[in-house]
Amino acid sequence: DWSSDVCSSDLLTLHDSAELLRSGFRAGARGYLLKSDAEQELLKALHVVIGEGSYVSPKIDGQVVKSVINEMTGTN
Repeated sequence: DWSSDVCSSDLLTLHDSAELLRSGFRAGARGYLLKSDAEQELLKALHVVIGEGSYVSPKIDGQVVKSVINEMTGTN
């Protein structure tokens, strides 16, 4: 898909739901930023995503992030 080479996305949301995090990353987002973190973290998140990395707000529970990563990569 050509769009994956040209554009990356970062979600800005009020919700810290594991399901929304999963849905966002499945849909191609590489960043998930809570609005409550935006003032402090937005530039950092954009730099990470533009640099081909992935970013998740620090307020998102680490176990949720690990679970989503494991699910998407097929590891446990």
